[in-house]
Amino acid sequence: MVPLLALILLLALVLFKKLYLDRPSSFDKDGKVLEGPYLVSKVADGDTFYIKRQGKVIKVRLIGVNTPESVAPPEYGKENTEEGKK
Repeated sequence: MVPLLALILLLALVLFKKLYLDRPSSFDKDGKVLEGPYLVSKVADGDTFYIKRQGKVIKVRLIGVNTPESVAPPEYGKENTEEGKK
């Protein structure tokens, strides 16, 4: 029974890797899916960075990532910290 469960778990992990981890980077911008990889040209803080795509610089903000802020405006409601710059 244990070997069968181990085999099922292994197959599930291989399938997960194939479906989710081996895909190129992508994100939705104005209804288009832009596939990467892309060169990161600047990092603003832990959840915001900029990429270069076809000669243009595009801001990318990661949703659901809780990191210290370093460039948030005052109305954002979070304190900017030195840790956000590292």
